[in-house]
Amino acid sequence: MANRDVFHTDGVHYWLTGDAAAYAREAASAIAQLSGMPATTTTTSAPAPTTTTTAPTTTTTTPPPPLAAPALAPTEAEIHRLYNAVFGRHSDQGGLEYWAELRQRGLTIFDVADNFTSSPEWTNRYGNKLTDTQVVDALYANVLARSGDEEGRAYWTTMLTRGMKRSELIVYFTNSTENIQRTGTVS
Repeated sequence: MANRDVFHTDGVHYWLTGDAAAYAREAASAIAQLSGMPATTTTTSAPAPTTTTTAPTTTTTTPPPPLAAPALAPTEAEIHRLYNAVFGRHSDQGGLEYWAELRQRGLTIFDVADNFTSSPEWTNRYGNKLTDTQVVDALYANVLARSGDEEGRAYWTTMLTRGMKRSELIVYFTNSTENIQRTGTVS
């Protein structure tokens, strides 16, 4: 039998393996870090770009080339990864500095993600009628440059159905060990 992890949410037990377990651990790690508690992360390998179908069109997604890690402070690296995930491009210097300043003043990365996903640039890129499943598939393709496994897709879609905000999900994907390694940015 494969190794399984158990996660407890709202009194429900989830038995997860593979990508779903890895991403659930990373989400738990992100939450622990925000609360100041110790956290651990897992490491996965970075896959090659993939072709994926997302409504309403089919696109080939080639993630932007990595930005050298020493070029960015941890807060800037986090914002840069969010730009890549939400807008499919590198952050511009003015935008990066603006959001980094707001983060230093107390805005959370979740607040930044909320702003990004409420922007016209987000709507122009993804439209405003994506289903939860389409959002999850787009994040796997555009953030992790691969297709999601069935368990991982089901887990994240269920989390969205249960009330997780899409902007929260984006943060978990962008701050995953897999994406940090893929982009060459450091948190």
